Amino acid sequence: MRSLKITVFVTLLSAGIVVALLTVSMAWLVKSEQGSRWLLQQGLDMSPVSIEASGISGTLAEGLAVESLTILMPAAEVKAIKVNLSWSPLSLLAGIVGIDDVHITQLGIDVMKDKNTEQSSATADDDQAADKLFWLQLPVYVSIQSGKIDQLRIEQAEFDNMSVVGGIGRGQLEIESLQARMAAIELQASGELVGPAPGQLEAVASWEMPTQKLKGSGSFSGDIKRLAFTQVVNVPEAVNFNGTISDLFAKPTLAGVADWQGVRVPGETMLFSREGNIKVNSDFRSARLEGSNTIDLNNWPQAPMQLQALIDLQGITIDSYRIEALDGQISGQGRLEYSDQQTGQPNGQLKIKATQINAAKLSAGLNEKELPGEIDFDAVLLIESADSFKIDVSTVNAEISDIALTGLGHARWRAEKLAALDAEINAGKNRVTARVKLGKELDGSIEVNAPELASFWPGLQGAMDAAVILGGSPGQPQARVTAKATSVAYDSHSLETFRFSGQLLDNDRLTAELVTTGLASGKHQLGNLDMTVAGSLTDFRSEMKLAGGVADVQIHSGGGWDGEYLTQRLEFGRIQPEGFESWKLTQNPQLRLSAAAGQVDAHCWKQDAAGICIDASHWRPGSMQSKVTIESFMLKTLQPLLADGYTIDGKIDAELKLMRDKNGRQGQLKWRQSRTVMAYSDEIDRFETVLDEVLIDLLSDDRQTSLSAKLTGEQGLNMTATATVNGPLAAESPLKAAAKGRLPSIELLRPLARRVVQLGKLQGELKLDLDAGGTLGDPLFSGGAYLNDGLMELSDAGVTLSGIQVKAQSSGGDKLQVSGELRSGEGSASIFGQVYATEKPGLEANIHIQGQNLASLRVPELSLDTSPDLKLHIGKGVFDITGSIMIPRASAVIRALPKNAVPRSDDVIVHRAEREIEKKQEMIVTGNVEVILGDDVRFNGFGLNSRLDGGLRLTQSRGGFLRSAGTVRVRDGFLTGYGKELRVDRGELTFTGPLDDPLINIQVSRESIYENRQYIIGLRLTGSAQNVKTEPFSRPSMSERDVLAFLLLDRPASNENETAGAALALGLSQLVPGGDSGILGLDEVSFETNDANQASMVAGKRINDRLFVRYLFGTQGNPGAFRIRYSLGRGFSLESSTGARQSLDLIYLLER
Repeated sequence: MRSLKITVFVTLLSAGIVVALLTVSMAWLVKSEQGSRWLLQQGLDMSPVSIEASGISGTLAEGLAVESLTILMPAAEVKAIKVNLSWSPLSLLAGIVGIDDVHITQLGIDVMKDKNTEQSSATADDDQAADKLFWLQLPVYVSIQSGKIDQLRIEQAEFDNMSVVGGIGRGQLEIESLQARMAAIELQASGELVGPAPGQLEAVASWEMPTQKLKGSGSFSGDIKRLAFTQVVNVPEAVNFNGTISDLFAKPTLAGVADWQGVRVPGETMLFSREGNIKVNSDFRSARLEGSNTIDLNNWPQAPMQLQALIDLQGITIDSYRIEALDGQISGQGRLEYSDQQTGQPNGQLKIKATQINAAKLSAGLNEKELPGEIDFDAVLLIESADSFKIDVSTVNAEISDIALTGLGHARWRAEKLAALDAEINAGKNRVTARVKLGKELDGSIEVNAPELASFWPGLQGAMDAAVILGGSPGQPQARVTAKATSVAYDSHSLETFRFSGQLLDNDRLTAELVTTGLASGKHQLGNLDMTVAGSLTDFRSEMKLAGGVADVQIHSGGGWDGEYLTQRLEFGRIQPEGFESWKLTQNPQLRLSAAAGQVDAHCWKQDAAGICIDASHWRPGSMQSKVTIESFMLKTLQPLLADGYTIDGKIDAELKLMRDKNGRQGQLKWRQSRTVMAYSDEIDRFETVLDEVLIDLLSDDRQTSLSAKLTGEQGLNMTATATVNGPLAAESPLKAAAKGRLPSIELLRPLARRVVQLGKLQGELKLDLDAGGTLGDPLFSGGAYLNDGLMELSDAGVTLSGIQVKAQSSGGDKLQVSGELRSGEGSASIFGQVYATEKPGLEANIHIQGQNLASLRVPELSLDTSPDLKLHIGKGVFDITGSIMIPRASAVIRALPKNAVPRSDDVIVHRAEREIEKKQEMIVTGNVEVILGDDVRFNGFGLNSRLDGGLRLTQSRGGFLRSAGTVRVRDGFLTGYGKELRVDRGELTFTGPLDDPLINIQVSRESIYENRQYIIGLRLTGSAQNVKTEPFSRPSMSERDVLAFLLLDRPASNENETAGAALALGLSQLVPGGDSGILGLDEVSFETNDANQASMVAGKRINDRLFVRYLFGTQGNPGAFRIRYSLGRGFSLESSTGARQSLDLIYLLER
């Protein structure tokens, strides 16, 4: 027993000594720098991979630092600089290396090039995969409570400020949280990888680009051989990106597809990408992109786009892109480098080639005015740095409204400002050049030489020369400007002469003079404008005078430019409408203007008791305040602006308030109009409409807009309307509106209709009872408008439309259903269709008109009944008509044509005077209408009495001419002249283009008996209406001279003179012998008919520029006559006639 006790004691003592020795040893190892270095080196030597460490300092107990650490793995090399870590040694008792904190200044990972060949067997592949996760098989679990890496580099991808919490060992890797920043991308991730190979990986990740307002998130699931991922990118619309990553730790590759329904591209422009789909293939060094989408920019037509590109760590290579836009194509390729090796700035270029771009659609997207044509250009976008780029346009070729334009040049921007411009544009004889540098110094010039503005821009007319010479610096600019123009017109605006000269010198001296004569707008003459400026840039005076037009205007002011604001104080102001008292400025307000803001002092304009007053107002981004008050404004002051024949009188009192602040926008309008008389007068009658009162109240802000209006007038006229829009004035805002009222007689609308159509009697009652709901962009209607017992007498057409009943109503739909009926003569018509609101503010209508035997014309020369079946589409600036018009009955009796109604030959070129002003095309008319002639269509004129049948198709395209196609045939026709009657054997007019030049195929003949033998003699007319060819014929055959004699004399020709007279009488001048080339050299051969509807031939010859002689061949029983016309100039001429009726006439010819 004693020996046992001794044995136990010795054992415990030995163990204690061993433990003490081990404790002392471990304490020495972990608490001394030499021991910690030795222990760390032993661990590195036992590692399955090669690890080299240098610059080890500190202890394992208090914190260890390693200056440099290199780890060589089979597929990668890892280098760490300045590693500091602290841990808990006691965690080893649980088999865990607990690292409390590790901080690495720089960590670089470079993927080693694989020199092994690909394995050929599945077993070899499995072995290779098994080796990839060997680093998970640590015998202990390493737990990291806080890990930070200032800079992590994987190949050429760099991450900053990475922090990680997780652990590795015992066959698994756990990431509780990981955060890092790569360029402008902030990353977050968590997940778990479990061995053995190929392992199982589950992870989630999210990222964000705050500056670009982009973010995304998704998950990863699978193993290192095939890892599936799904990501949702918010821009803010969703883009789905799904795919797989293969061979994650060998030769990783990615294959995926990104798709979206609709994405707005970040930026100020409303640019959308619709229905996009891009395939992505990447080896994590680069990514190949290939896909398509549809580009949608504001209200432009959608444009399909194809793209092929390569993204690598240095930049983006666009192999090709192609956009099908505006009926043409935009394509190109390019390369963008993220960072230049020398400058460190991004750079690159993108080629842009555009072909067959539809100018009409391009111009419509820019300013809603279509300019037909086509544009081609070649350009290169050169990116020089982050804040500098250049556009180099090598060629531009365009044809716009039949105007050829060419150009080239380049422009450079720096820091979002234009820095240089070098460009040239040519259009016919016109040329514009610009050579400008805008840097620390200003230098260059701009020149315009445009002798033919009509070939420079559609609708523009006149001639212009201008030059601008720049110098100085942005702080002290110098400039000299000269310009002159003559006979300039655009749309309905014009001027006779324009002259401007001005200069800004180096001492800030400023002088300018503007002189313009013959200013006009539409039918209104504005007069002559004179304006002068003198002084310095900071202190100058200006005087403006407009005189000689509908109003004389004078304004004097003084002020200057301080580099940001233009300040002007109005010292004198007067506006005097023609024939009325003048408006005078009663204060001297100051006006301050900048590029984005302005303000004006309170002031009034007074005219007797009337006044227009503006309170102190200002406007700037996010803020605005203004108030305008109108008191006792007499509407007759506007008389000079009204169209001819119209007058207006009455009084207006109104108040308008506009405000914007942090709470949003607000506007208010109060309108009071009393005793308004609108009238129209022609040379005979005067028509008036009297409105007793017009009241309008409008209040609008970002939350609601409300409107109420009331109109009362004579004969019981009473109309009211209310409307409320909840929310901003946007298409999706709810709408509630109502309009009710009664117009006892549409006779009150006569002044408005008088300039459109000449009306006789006009009557009918109009009632309105309409409610609207839904939204502002998609209104729903209930109720409608009703016209009852209407009658309209069309004086020019000689018909009366009666029994007019029209209603436009709805029962809660988004369209007004239109239906109606009317009568004219013995016929009637029905009307039905729809009126609806469009996305853009406005209304459109589709109307269908069907009728039977409508009396359409009742004038002395023409009586016409129609049976229409027409469809009309009416919108803003568009009127389209399709369908058919049946003419069951018509009778035309033409007594005479104008004396100079002679068809011109194909060799004649007609020169028309240039229009003074290019009129704006208010309505685009298109159509496709078939005209069908019925069984009772007759023509009587020029000796021809016949029935017509057949039909025509009339077409009118946008911007084109009226075209015709079809055939009209002459039936049962007889031609009477010189006491003879010829039967129309065959008569066809074939229309293949212009309505006034059909192809003619007509044959007329009659029987004649001479010496007991029967002859058939006649004429064949072929060619076109503008160039008729006539050929005589007979059966049995005889000479042309005998046929001509038979037609008039019923016997053969006895001499050549008799044949010539017959040929002239029949208008066959090409058969008359004599003169040049067997022709008498006549300048005119034409028909005239007398009161008895007998046809006579007229032959004419021009003797010189002023003298013209005609001979009118007599009809049977009547002698011929000479007419001699002598031109006096300026449209006047004298004409003397001989024969049965002698006369001397003074004639004035007015050309239109």
